[in-house]
Amino acid sequence: MGPVKRILYIVLGSFFLALGTIGIFVPLLPTTPFWLLTCWFYIRSSEKLYNRVMANKYFGSYIRSYMEDKAIPLRAKILSLTIMWTSILCTSLFLVELLWVKILLLFICIGVSWHILSFPTKKEPYSNSSGQIKYFRNLIILGTGKHYFVLFISVTMNRRHFIRTTMTAVVAGYGLSGVSFSSLASSSASHKRIGLQLYSIKDDLEKDFSGSMTKLQKIGYHSVETYGFDGTTFFGKKLSEFNRMLGDMGMMLSGTHTGSPVLPADTQAKEWDLWKNVCAELKAAHATRAIQSWLPPTQTMDELKRLAEHYNRVGEVCKKEGIRFGIHNHSAEFKKVDGVMIYDYLLEHTQPDLVFFQLDMGHALEAGADCVEYVKKYPGRFTSWHLTDHKPGVGDVELGLGDVDYDQLFTMTDMAKLDDLVVEQETGEDRFAACQRNFDFVVKRCK
Repeated sequence: MGPVKRILYIVLGSFFLALGTIGIFVPLLPTTPFWLLTCWFYIRSSEKLYNRVMANKYFGSYIRSYMEDKAIPLRAKILSLTIMWTSILCTSLFLVELLWVKILLLFICIGVSWHILSFPTKKEPYSNSSGQIKYFRNLIILGTGKHYFVLFISVTMNRRHFIRTTMTAVVAGYGLSGVSFSSLASSSASHKRIGLQLYSIKDDLEKDFSGSMTKLQKIGYHSVETYGFDGTTFFGKKLSEFNRMLGDMGMMLSGTHTGSPVLPADTQAKEWDLWKNVCAELKAAHATRAIQSWLPPTQTMDELKRLAEHYNRVGEVCKKEGIRFGIHNHSAEFKKVDGVMIYDYLLEHTQPDLVFFQLDMGHALEAGADCVEYVKKYPGRFTSWHLTDHKPGVGDVELGLGDVDYDQLFTMTDMAKLDDLVVEQETGEDRFAACQRNFDFVVKRCK
């Protein structure tokens, strides 16, 4: 992209960011489409500005909530519909004289109402203090398959003249052919969305924490995922403090690996306190994922059944706090209990709205599993991928040097409903050099 075009995109992105912010307080001015436009322009012109928006305390959590949950809190629906119908009815009764314009406004209001009501109801509403309660007031989505057009309608009123209705197709054509709607703000297969599991550089973090994060930022990683989080701190830092540090670098915290060694059969109240504490810390850091990163001992079918029930309960606890709960695999999940594959049983007996799966490709292949077949068999369950690689007889290797079929997998991101890519590298003398090569490998497949 040329310098003039880049500057133009930055200006337009900033302009729409301002309009969206104003829309929080002005009933007939939309917020969501303007903020999505901001991301669309920033992601093509300034990675730093895009990352800053996504890591922002107000804008980032609003946009990520929309992209990830695809649901609207009940209070938001009621508020949006009330404001919209009140505005339209007042306009029709007191400001508009032409009958055809009144009819047009009525149909627009019915259409937008239908769109809002068509979204699932999210049980945990977001706070209205930062304007996050406002959803899709003037947003209409048109399209089929994986091609969408976002249409927002702005209405300008003049008491002595007719209403001028302006409809703008936001994403028609340029640069978006063949891209799913969610990619308007954050393509799941975009190099702007590549994160790193910090376990990859754990030794370096112990030596120079801030310097290590700076190196990741220079490589181009958009987000990071912490590990071993016990609900208190990570390397002596609260997650909110860590995320502020990341935000200053144009990065963000996506979530954390965590979990409890408590067996499902022995679950006590303190188990739920642990998960509530983890969720509270993640919310304070504007992160969205709490991921169980190891498999509790599972030797019998009764233990496996209780484990699935336990994970559903954890998912409920996290969902009430506005956090998504996920399960990360190693190799043990691909063992059988009484002839039943542990991983398959968990996939089939956990609720998709409560539990997502973070598929670790290298560990799955090490256990003899076919990652491509799993994504095909359970579409929509693997919304997060841990990008690792494995070579039989050699062990863990850098991406592209093992037998994971990434060329095929990256054609299946829509099927997986993928929204999170996390690189992890557990071998190599120079981890940052390996992380750079892994990043470059993923970027090539995201183009």
